[in-house]
Amino acid sequence: MQLSKFLRKPFFENRNLYYKLNLIFGLFFLFPIIGFIFFSIKYNMLEDEHLPFFFLGVLIFSFIGFNIEPAHKLKIDQNKLQNCRSNILNLVNVL
Repeated sequence: MQLSKFLRKPFFENRNLYYKLNLIFGLFFLFPIIGFIFFSIKYNMLEDEHLPFFFLGVLIFSFIGFNIEPAHKLKIDQNKLQNCRSNILNLVNVL
C-alpha cells in the first residue's frame, strides 16, 4: 500500500534545486565508473598493476568535482529562478 502511494507521487515534486543538482552531478560521476568497470571486466584489465592508481585518481577527481559543483557555489534564490522562468515564458509567448 505504501509503495503504491510512493509511486503515485512525482519523484521531484517536493525537492529543491540543490537536491536535483546533487543528484544530477552524482549520476554524472557514477555512470563513467560503471562503464569503466564493465570494460575492465570484459577486456580483462583488472590484472593490470596500474589499475589501483587509476581508481585512486578517479576517486580523487570525482571527489573534487563533486565538491566544487555549481550547486554549492551558485547561491540560487528561488525567487530569482522563478523570475527567470517567467521572463523566458514571456519571451516565448511574444515570439
